[in-house]
Amino acid sequence: MSLWLIGGVLVGFLLAFSWTSPALGFCIAIACVGLALYWLTLEDGSNLKTWPKTSAIYAQALTGAFVKKKWVPDNVTDLPSDEIRLQVPITFDGKNLAEYRKVMHMSRPYKQIPLMYFIVEPFGMSMLHMVRSLPITVLGLVLARNESECFRPVELDEPLTHSVKFSEKFRRTAKEDVEFDLIMAATDSNGFVVWRSSTTVIVLNPKRLKAAKNKKKEQPKLEPIQGEVIDTWKLEGDTGRKYAALNGDINPIHLHPFTSKLFGFRKPIAHALYKVGRCVAALENKKGMDVVGAWKLNTEFKRPTMLPCKLKLLDQSKGCEKGTLKFCLATEDGLKEVITGTLVDNSKK
Repeated sequence: MSLWLIGGVLVGFLLAFSWTSPALGFCIAIACVGLALYWLTLEDGSNLKTWPKTSAIYAQALTGAFVKKKWVPDNVTDLPSDEIRLQVPITFDGKNLAEYRKVMHMSRPYKQIPLMYFIVEPFGMSMLHMVRSLPITVLGLVLARNESECFRPVELDEPLTHSVKFSEKFRRTAKEDVEFDLIMAATDSNGFVVWRSSTTVIVLNPKRLKAAKNKKKEQPKLEPIQGEVIDTWKLEGDTGRKYAALNGDINPIHLHPFTSKLFGFRKPIAHALYKVGRCVAALENKKGMDVVGAWKLNTEFKRPTMLPCKLKLLDQSKGCEKGTLKFCLATEDGLKEVITGTLVDNSKK
């Protein structure tokens, strides 16, 4: 039902602007917003006992786009200090994990939780926290970096308690954008943190974007990215839908050309964290190693990837100390960085 709700909200607002009778279109849009507000009361994050429904959360996000600000005022520096936490420990879904391994093309036989799977099922918690607590709309936010760290192997049947919070303050960048960190963690029955992740989110400055759009930019001559090509991918047009089925990230820009065009993208965009998980899986497959237990991964997202496309994974570890892998995911021509990252085996330190 909630999926129909999101479709209804989108259709309602389209009708409000394109219906031959603007008054009728506006009434339909208001009715859809009313339904979204009804769903808004169903998830408040204060008493979560399982993963929240992302379809309802996106309905809330669409509503928030019309009532919340799009930019962080200069006098706002502090982020909300509240935290969303599961009230009971839960285990990961074995069927979902098995499908994740297929989508990531993982061939290693280990049964512990992969490093980048910890962020998959709890995604709804992070989305709920942003929608409910941020003073700005979540639509238009961009992921910039991610740091994920696991401290020991975790078995599929081990119950964990998950939590999500923000960094203390907004940060103003050199490009006049604003950024903040979304911090996620999983603790075991003894209260020890077994995994944590910090994702840097950017609020793009609308004035800078408008100025950049009107300014012609000269394209510099690009040199081939250095490194050994160890894998080549062909990402199909349904890649976003497959990953969304795993983590619930049904942001329209990821799903289909029709829905992405509604938000200004001619083609759907691959999820950044899908590409990170795929990088780790490819490194495992090609290097014959298992990234489970005490590993730390730092990644930086350089540019979006429109689907379908082809990408290259390059190993840039030459000269790195033992237990450290440096890599780059690049465009098909090998000239532009898509993701850069460093993977460190902390068990050997």
